[in-house]
Amino acid sequence: MSETTSTTTVSSKIRLNSTNYLGWIVQMQARLRRLDVLDVVLGRSVKPEKPEAAADWSAKNETAYFEIVEHVDIEHLTLIGGAVPPDQQFDGQFVWTFLKSKYAANDDVAKLVALEALNDLEFTTVPDFVRN
Repeated sequence: MSETTSTTTVSSKIRLNSTNYLGWIVQMQARLRRLDVLDVVLGRSVKPEKPEAAADWSAKNETAYFEIVEHVDIEHLTLIGGAVPPDQQFDGQFVWTFLKSKYAANDDVAKLVALEALNDLEFTTVPDFVRN
């Protein structure tokens, strides 16, 4: 009698909502890196002029788009749908930049304000802190 061992991998998928951008971005960077499209959405890789290379770049940009929209909640899907101009449909780089502009502080003042808010938090016990 032979024994059969089965391994089931369950992948959890964080969907972007209005409160979890920092956790979502870590997950998405890893996913996009694994798909070899992270450099495209981050702007490190620019669209080449040669047609074959441009087609490959565009395919990567579309792959990034599909991966991003599969990992957002319905509120953000609607937001993206309303924000993407017709000439930039399926543009992962555009959507990535759009979401980053919504959630990520780009200037030092915003970062300082966020740090001060974090430093001002008061709690007596961990459950009190988590609840607040």
